Amino acid sequence: MRKHVRNKISLLSVMVIGLSLGACDHYSNDLAALKTTDSYQSASVQHVTDIAPAAGPGASSVIDPAPFSEHLAREYTRLALSEQEAYDYRAAKYYTAKAKSLRSGKMVAPAMMKADDIKDQGILSELQEARKQLVGAMHHYNIPENRGSLARAQSHFDCWVDQAAEGKEDSQCRSVFETSMAALQFPEGYVKSIPILFGGADGQMASVSYKGMKEVIGFWKQYGQSGLFDLTILAPASFSPETVDSQVASIRSILKYNGVFEPVEVQLGETVQEPAIQIRKKDSVSEELGSI
Repeated sequence: MRKHVRNKISLLSVMVIGLSLGACDHYSNDLAALKTTDSYQSASVQHVTDIAPAAGPGASSVIDPAPFSEHLAREYTRLALSEQEAYDYRAAKYYTAKAKSLRSGKMVAPAMMKADDIKDQGILSELQEARKQLVGAMHHYNIPENRGSLARAQSHFDCWVDQAAEGKEDSQCRSVFETSMAALQFPEGYVKSIPILFGGADGQMASVSYKGMKEVIGFWKQYGQSGLFDLTILAPASFSPETVDSQVASIRSILKYNGVFEPVEVQLGETVQEPAIQIRKKDSVSEELGSI
């Protein structure tokens, strides 16, 4: 009887091991393919906390021209390899799937948090706020100088969520996320113009321009207090003074209603075809954004 029980236990153990290895093989082939991709750049697998941000003070002046999706695929691949070496095959499979999706041309979003998975309400609130800041930064900071740090921030945010679900109080991935976010920067001479169109018989702001206004307002609420930027309304010099005054008043009214009380300069431009709002980084200003 005992021998029969031992044989059954041994058989079950073999089945469990076989299933585990099967699951590992299912993603490990994909991971191996990702590792050997020509654009994957890593001499060796590093622990997730040993990878420094790609942007920020002291960063290389050589800018990697790769798109954000490429940077992100690399970071998820590194995480997958790191987790595989740590025998966390579930996490390795998760990051491999995200990297594979990116390689196939599908963008992946930062992880979502579930209250059922993260019992600590304090940590859950911190993750929700961090995700909000990350999504905002991905929108405003997505320039070549920052793509490496943005990719590292997103991948390690996912890792932070995973570690929080596992109940780890001191998340190493959280530290990498925060360091990567702090490394984001606007380069000298940064300028962005958002067209604000008017049309129709009544000359009112076109509905398509509300998205642009929302972008300006969101940017200014997040970064305007830093004192790093000027906000300017660009108006076509070819428009009549009455038209310019009406459009500028409309733009200023919406900005003020949404809490942007900064005095906004107006510039007439000979080459300006349509009204626009320009965000410009001030010259020779020390950038100290701190936590975003």
